[in-house]
Amino acid sequence: MESLGLIAGMINLCVGVFVSVRILLVARRTKGVPEIFLGAYQTLIVLSGLGTGLIRVIGEDSPHAYTAAAGSSLMIAIGASALAFGVWRIYRPAERWPALLCSVLALWSLSGWAWMISGEALPFTFVPTTANAFFAAGRIIVYLWVAWESLRYYALLRRRLRMGLADPLVAHRIFLWGLFGGIMALTAFLFVALGFAMGREVSDWMPGQFLVFVLLLGSAWTLLFSFFPPAFYQRFIRSRAEGQGAAAEGA
Repeated sequence: MESLGLIAGMINLCVGVFVSVRILLVARRTKGVPEIFLGAYQTLIVLSGLGTGLIRVIGEDSPHAYTAAAGSSLMIAIGASALAFGVWRIYRPAERWPALLCSVLALWSLSGWAWMISGEALPFTFVPTTANAFFAAGRIIVYLWVAWESLRYYALLRRRLRMGLADPLVAHRIFLWGLFGGIMALTAFLFVALGFAMGREVSDWMPGQFLVFVLLLGSAWTLLFSFFPPAFYQRFIRSRAEGQGAAAEGA
């Protein structure tokens, strides 16, 4: 069962590398602020994953394990902050209150990271400690915000779709990104909540390993298909929308 988590982690990492490179290329071309923030987020999460993978190679008893774990969790803290600012610039660019929220979430993430590295345990994001729970809470809020804003906008586009005023593929991609935010929030919550409930890491529990496998695959799928859906999937979404439109007209 442990190999399932490793396989899903590798798939997630490969998808993350692909998406981060593509978004950074888009950001380089457009010079758009949202693209820069999203590219920074995805790149930092990939670096965090590489740091965690490095610890698997060198072992937790290595004198370099603590530095690698601290660096990995720092990438998550900065990445979550960049994602929050990206959500602001995508969905509410004309409003100013999200700037305060983003600043608070960035401070929350960085202070949570500082609390984590001050402890004796390795500062992994899945270790059940009070400091990690505080750190995870800030990240969960960011991902829930992604889910809320995306699904709220998707509901708006759904109404326009009925009148033929929106692109079904764009609407579906926004829905998938909202789903991605929800999966990531659930993952962070379950890692901490189940860790406290069982008194050990989720990955040490066989059903937990399967849960990790499912959540990692779900986040990889929604991330990839929300930003860069394959051609066959685009055709499927458009043909499905055309079929639903024809059925509505016939009714």
